[in-house]
Amino acid sequence: MDVRCERCNTEYEFEDGRVTEEGVTVKCSTCGHLFKIRKKSFVLTEPVVLGKKDEQDAQNRNWMIRKQDGTMLSFKELTTLQKWIVERRVARDDEISKSGETWKKLGTIAELASFFQVVDQAIATESTDPGLAAGAAYAGAPTTPQTPVALGPPSQPPPVPPPPSTQPLPAAVPFVSETQQTLPVASQPPVVSGATLESASQPAASQPGYPAQPVIPQADIPHSVPPVLESSAGPSEPDSWGSEVDYDTDDDVVEKWKKRGRRKWFFIIPILLILAGVGSWYLVAPDSFMEVVDKLFGIKEKIPELAVAKYKSGYAHFLKDSQDELTLAVSDLEGSVTEAKGRYPLAMGTLAEVHVTRADKLESQVGGFDRQIAALDEKVRALMPKDGAQPSDEDKKKIAPIHNQKVELQQKRLRVVDKARKDLEAAKALIDSAMGVDPKSFTPLRAKADYLRVMTGDRNQVEVLLNKARALKPGDPELLFVDAATYARESESLDIAAKMLAQAVDLQKKSGQPELIRARYRLADVLIKLKRPDQAKAELNAILQASPNHQMAKDLLASLAPKKPEPPPPEEKPKTPGQPTSYEGWMALAEKLQMKGSSQRALEAFDAALEIKPNDVEALTGKGLCFLDMGSNQTAINWFKRALKRNRRFGDAIIGVAEAYKYIGNQAEALKYYQRYLDVMPNGPEAPVAQRNVNELK
Repeated sequence: MDVRCERCNTEYEFEDGRVTEEGVTVKCSTCGHLFKIRKKSFVLTEPVVLGKKDEQDAQNRNWMIRKQDGTMLSFKELTTLQKWIVERRVARDDEISKSGETWKKLGTIAELASFFQVVDQAIATESTDPGLAAGAAYAGAPTTPQTPVALGPPSQPPPVPPPPSTQPLPAAVPFVSETQQTLPVASQPPVVSGATLESASQPAASQPGYPAQPVIPQADIPHSVPPVLESSAGPSEPDSWGSEVDYDTDDDVVEKWKKRGRRKWFFIIPILLILAGVGSWYLVAPDSFMEVVDKLFGIKEKIPELAVAKYKSGYAHFLKDSQDELTLAVSDLEGSVTEAKGRYPLAMGTLAEVHVTRADKLESQVGGFDRQIAALDEKVRALMPKDGAQPSDEDKKKIAPIHNQKVELQQKRLRVVDKARKDLEAAKALIDSAMGVDPKSFTPLRAKADYLRVMTGDRNQVEVLLNKARALKPGDPELLFVDAATYARESESLDIAAKMLAQAVDLQKKSGQPELIRARYRLADVLIKLKRPDQAKAELNAILQASPNHQMAKDLLASLAPKKPEPPPPEEKPKTPGQPTSYEGWMALAEKLQMKGSSQRALEAFDAALEIKPNDVEALTGKGLCFLDMGSNQTAINWFKRALKRNRRFGDAIIGVAEAYKYIGNQAEALKYYQRYLDVMPNGPEAPVAQRNVNELK
């Protein structure tokens, strides 16, 4: 009978005897289509739609065993196959299938290897024991060739199995149930269960047509025999056999491998997407990514060697404590933090301490400005009339320069305060960032305590942080300095501060580190306040030996030198009748005298103008021109530069400096200032002179 698949038109040859009126369900091996063949006056094929019940029946379909002689067996449970192997009803070369299209030898299935090993051991034992060999023959398994043993003729000769069929099986094989097996009943050996093996020491009842079953001693049963149970709570077959329940796919082994590979992608693709998302997060925001990694796993990034080297260099500059060294320390430590991508709390905390130290020094300068301003206010009050009346014109002339000096000091004070504020803001940002990277890092915690000392002066707040830092690193010299500097702010605690500062200096020496100069300087300042100038001088000299450019130490040491008696003020010369009394008058007279070549008298007129209007740019420049005319070139340069500090774009002062440098032979500086004049005043009155000199000097 020729049968054609209605989906892919593949043609099969089917035996007529297998087709019944109820129909036989077959599966196309090419496209996997299920259809029924019914016996009618003509062959009719119709598609099979698996409903819920049909799908369940398909999943519950039996496994089939095809023996070498063509006999077909059927089973549902794995335990049945295990018993058949032990009972030798099936052998390694027998094949297994569920759909009837693809077959696999039992000997290639790893899960059945242990049961075949049991059979092999039993055969080996039977080869030396004729009684066991007879038992094996009774069980229906082949035995190893040996000397025949007389067991007595059976009442009925066993059936001879038919020779293996040489006709190839059809491509579409109908499902065969246990009731459709062709194995003769008389040739089927009895089933031996696990209970039968356990009770094998009891004699077995003989059956007609078979010899009596020999008794197998319990000790002869191999210990590696796996227990054969009647039922199993697990799956009916191992996963490695492959599932043939899915009738929508081909039974081909390669197709199964493809199907399993496709299933793997359901797990691989989500993992790849997650990894891609994590990688994108790291590329877009590495800082936040590593922060989360640190918090989850405690993983710390390795600090680059260049970052460590820059930190060490910056810390060495920091310890020297002078203004120039602190600037170098900031540069190196900022480079260290940049190289470490903001993940180096030690460098960040040290850089914060440098900013706090600079702000502390600037605060002391602010105090000096305040004292000078207060002294100027006192001078003004001394010139004011006691009765509150307006001062005389003569006193007004004296008050005016004092007032101008006070305004200049106030402006300087504001600039210093602004610098200190910026340093403290930078320190605060660095401390917060460092503690965000590692909240338990010691150096940022110490820097925060020092920041609060300078910012607030509240010892209670500072003490809380000091206690936390002491728990991490007790006996740290720099931490002791912060504590002592807090006491040094209070006049009643100066003795305590002096002892603690001296202890910090000693601890630093014992640690093998360079001098802790900022502790020595603070100790010298405290000793001066305690009226111990000799001890203060010793500390300041030690500072200058370790850091020769420490300007604040020089200034403090100079303040301890004996003061020279001030010379008596010069007697005021009586004014010549007809002399000017205003700034404008003196400036007009000075310029007139300068044009006549009376440079010395012009200088006196410029000085009189400066008494009325101190630091006036025109008067300062006029004095420089007078010295230039008199041949005092270096003195002229100094006066010109004083004028340029007041106004960097004042053309007469710029051209005056250029001329002075040219006269003393410094062509590089002369060229620089001639070019500067052209940049500031390209169309100025001295532009041709400046351009000619630029061309000559180049």
